[in-house]
Amino acid sequence: MNKQELAAQIWKGANEMRGKIEAGNYKDFILGLLFYKFLSENEVKYLKDNLGASKEDLAAEDVKTYLIDNLGYYIPEENLFSSMMGKDKGMNIGSLSAALSNFNLVTLENPLFSNIFRSLNAGLMSLGENDATRSQMIVKLARLIDNIPMKNAGGV
Repeated sequence: MNKQELAAQIWKGANEMRGKIEAGNYKDFILGLLFYKFLSENEVKYLKDNLGASKEDLAAEDVKTYLIDNLGYYIPEENLFSSMMGKDKGMNIGSLSAALSNFNLVTLENPLFSNIFRSLNAGLMSLGENDATRSQMIVKLARLIDNIPMKNAGGV
């Protein structure tokens, strides 16, 4: 994906949000979801490259400790961006909010990641008047983000 295609994808996401939230808050959603996808893919790549492990191995306590010690964060397999997108009903407002809250709890001791998704998580409630509407909006945005490749995940 070149810069123009990336910009087009991001603008498409902003257009999806138009009228739903303040324009100044677009970045919290679009960039927040993009960064969450990057961290998810980076974690899986790191496990594969360094331990020969896969995302299914994330449940092991020693893997969790290893990731926190080496990456500074840990995302359980069920909270990975790809896992949430792969569920039958797709990502929803509840699963994303829980994943972001869990990420914030795990990384509280790491100043680099501490509360990094606070704005995104707090803003989820502004996406509509009820959970169904908010979930529809977050799924639209997540699908757009899912189409953006993370070629440099793990190698940045």
